[in-house]
Amino acid sequence: MIYYLTYFLLIFSTLFQALDIFSILGVYGRCFSGIFGIIVFLVLFFTGKIHDIGKMKKIWIFPVSLILCSIFFIVIYGPQYNVFEDNIVLKSIKGCIIILSIVLYIFDIVFLLKHINKQKMYKPFLYCYVFLFLVLLIEINNPTILETLHFRYSTNTTRIRLLTSESSNTGSLIFIYYLLSLMYLKESKNVYKKIFSIILITIILLFQIYYTSSKGFYLALVISLFLFIIFKKRMKIKMKLFYLSIYILFLFYSYSVLLELFISDIDNYTSMITRSYTIYCSILVAIKYPFGCGGAMYSLFLQRMMLAHVETFSSVFSEFNYSEIYNIINANSDTYVTVKSGLFELFLYIGVFGALFLLINYVKLLKSINKYNQNNIMFLCALFIPVILTIVAFELKYEIYTVIGIFIFLLMHKENKNDNIKRKLLIN
Repeated sequence: MIYYLTYFLLIFSTLFQALDIFSILGVYGRCFSGIFGIIVFLVLFFTGKIHDIGKMKKIWIFPVSLILCSIFFIVIYGPQYNVFEDNIVLKSIKGCIIILSIVLYIFDIVFLLKHINKQKMYKPFLYCYVFLFLVLLIEINNPTILETLHFRYSTNTTRIRLLTSESSNTGSLIFIYYLLSLMYLKESKNVYKKIFSIILITIILLFQIYYTSSKGFYLALVISLFLFIIFKKRMKIKMKLFYLSIYILFLFYSYSVLLELFISDIDNYTSMITRSYTIYCSILVAIKYPFGCGGAMYSLFLQRMMLAHVETFSSVFSEFNYSEIYNIINANSDTYVTVKSGLFELFLYIGVFGALFLLINYVKLLKSINKYNQNNIMFLCALFIPVILTIVAFELKYEIYTVIGIFIFLLMHKENKNDNIKRKLLIN
């Protein structure tokens, strides 16, 4: 019971992404999941519950390499050096905590899943999904009504953002928890109850998408569905053509909505060009520092790279408005110096070698899910994760790390099952 309760609380904590309880930790402090994950790991470790840390060797490479890079830059620049308003040592510790807490959170999910009833694996997601819908109903008439659950700089908004800092962050929560709720409901033995429940939560999904109006989520959904149709194995050509026809119809009927959502970017030319330019500069930084920038220097190196290439970039794409980019270049705080993409910002931490290692292993994970797991829902979820991470920041998206933990558990469980079958065959 205690394992399931902890598992439920870890998942429930991912809904709150705009808190102000740990403001000293910056953006990371807006979500309790990371800190909660560290606490759970420490309790499990000191009570002697953990015996198989080594089984997930690859995942530990990221925090270890980041700590080593951080030490390297501290030695090069000196412990008294300041990165924006923070001391390099303090900022390195903060950066390492961000990556370490993600790894520990994933480890917690995998460990807890080994000790709970498999039928309860997806149950918390349905509860959380319904809870998000209730939050939406509360915010419909007044988006700032839950102001106390948002950090002090995020309250000036007229758009529904649920319990996140802005509406663009709602998409991953809504869609991932919808898919995992489907996983729970499809196991129901009552056919009529199952059909009714699936129709109901799908209506809720459409309701949430309409009111949150996240253009980033729309784009991620369109790309993910296309990739799913193309790459899903064991799907007959007739079924692929059927899904493709539905997809084309969806694009046709949603064209006006998508156009309306993107029209502000087309008019202002700031968000689009800022995202593109920061991604471009993050790739250059990752190549220049192939082993990563450590936990402190990533923002400073990004700002320097943006300054070095802005004139060339603006001469090629002269029709865009570069005001937001110049604001980042002239910023005195690293709060504003970020890549407008979580995945590419992560590349600043881990460098081009770390990025390649991550991408290669995630492709292997996708292939394994496609091969071993016959479920279309989980494969779509696995495709959606990297797409949405190119749009939103990675620090607070613990709903994504929850799913990655589930993937790892399912594949480890499948491998153990295969090993047991092989052993039985050898014995016989």
